[in-house]
Amino acid sequence: DDFLAHSHVAIREFCRVGHRVTLQNGVVIGGDGFGFAKREDGTHAKIVQSGIVVIEDDVEIQALSSIDRATMGETRIKRGARVDSLVQVG
Repeated sequence: DDFLAHSHVAIREFCRVGHRVTLQNGVVIGGDGFGFAKREDGTHAKIVQSGIVVIEDDVEIQALSSIDRATMGETRIKRGARVDSLVQVG
């Protein structure tokens, strides 16, 4: 209820968004984030980010912020939180 997503917001699969949530322009919920591990030869191996993102009720996330999914489990933004612009939570 009372969910508002401004332009260019992306909410990825399996993520959960609560009531009275506002997502400002360009917010990404549930992106992979920086899931890499360095191999012995110096190259990087992609680590699957199979967790989810949970945005609880009464949250506002400002423009161009990214809430990345967890490698396992969940990334949770608690009830009543305010996240400023250009913030990455992983």
